[in-house]
Amino acid sequence: MVIKYSFILASLIVCATASLHAQNFSVRRVESSQGKITIYYDLLDTLARGYSINVYASRDNFIAPLEKISGDAGLEIKPGKNKKIVWDAPAE
Repeated sequence: MVIKYSFILASLIVCATASLHAQNFSVRRVESSQGKITIYYDLLDTLARGYSINVYASRDNFIAPLEKISGDAGLEIKPGKNKKIVWDAPAE
């Protein structure tokens, strides 16, 4: 079942917490189920540094990150494959 929202999941912002170095961020897929949006992604980097991963929506013109987020989001997220973020959209 596809749920339509009046706001759009817009972007994932990845900010390096260390010096510049090549990294690769890719969203693998996005799923919607029972009001929850699940984002699967890979964050690849040759250095084992932490990243800040936040999710924003257009409902507030991308000003503040969404709060009802769980999984591989927040501060000091280590690189790796098969990362997952779950957004509880109705609770937001």
